[in-house]
Amino acid sequence: MVYLKICIVSKFPPIQGGIASKTYWLARGLAEAGLEVHVVTNALAVEDDYKIGSCGKDFLLPEGIFIHNIEQETPWHIPYSKLFQEKLLNKLLGVCNQYKIDLIDSHYLIPYGIAAFLAGTITGIPYIVRHGGSDLAKFWDKGLLNELLKRTLSNASAIVTDKTDLGILNNNLVNLPRYVPDERYFHPEAKEENQISFAYIGKINYYWQHKGLDRILSYWDGFSFDSSLFFLAQGKGKADFLAQYKPDKVKFLDFIPPWKMPSFLQKIDFLFHLVNDNPIPDFSNIVVEAVACGAKILTDNPSAFICYEEYFDVNKYVLSVDNFSINHNITKAEQPLKIKYATYIKQNIELYRKACAL
Repeated sequence: MVYLKICIVSKFPPIQGGIASKTYWLARGLAEAGLEVHVVTNALAVEDDYKIGSCGKDFLLPEGIFIHNIEQETPWHIPYSKLFQEKLLNKLLGVCNQYKIDLIDSHYLIPYGIAAFLAGTITGIPYIVRHGGSDLAKFWDKGLLNELLKRTLSNASAIVTDKTDLGILNNNLVNLPRYVPDERYFHPEAKEENQISFAYIGKINYYWQHKGLDRILSYWDGFSFDSSLFFLAQGKGKADFLAQYKPDKVKFLDFIPPWKMPSFLQKIDFLFHLVNDNPIPDFSNIVVEAVACGAKILTDNPSAFICYEEYFDVNKYVLSVDNFSINHNITKAEQPLKIKYATYIKQNIELYRKACAL
């Protein structure tokens, strides 16, 4: 079997969020499978509001993964820019040349997909594009950077997507699972304490009302039984949210690294995930991770979770918050996921080999 050297250009811890987290777990699985994995990222430049502060000396990185952060210094120039695109491209070109990379895998179009396109064009190395929900909604759907994004998408060896309309640009669309948690870590565990616990996990941006955070507090206040509520959350809107609602009984926690998420999720019974007012509905890693750990999802629109049916039994694990009662079974037992992590990793490796024509 041919030994593959992959370079992923993406968000990565200490950046918070779904793209960084699933990139971390994918890189781990690829390295464990014997691939040499390089990650080019601007992670150290992330704003404090969206930075995992505890990503320090305990950074859990398996053998076979090499992290390449962009240069932090930016000389003053007019008009001023942080030059993320140029720095990512420069670092990517250097890594590709030094380590003889076989394939570039980009996660999120702006700026990582564009960096992969430019590096692939310069070096001739094949590249793959993966997108999120917000990059399509904020840029592609609005026609922003449309000429550059068209070329990025049309020249890719593959686009990992479930958006069939992108087929007008590239006929090599690959519909892989968006993300599958590693069941060796994400699995149900018996809780030590008896108190029922709820959680919200995510950003608190300026538009936090659209995520229903005020409604989460209202729902929780209306429960007639003893319980705890955790907000594992940061963001530029946090101060405003706290000033308006002063949720004294809610336990606020800062973001934690991806490798610490399983132990947190194993301690909660229900995850709030309201979707009706979300301006950019999309697949959520944390929903799948929570269910993998045995938690149930409380939402204002269970029908919106049909996209998760291939991952777990939606009827069993997604509950309407409007009809919620403590009579729901909260026993944690079997592993709920239908797809295995090893299968997910194997599918990605097969994609790489096909893109490299191996």
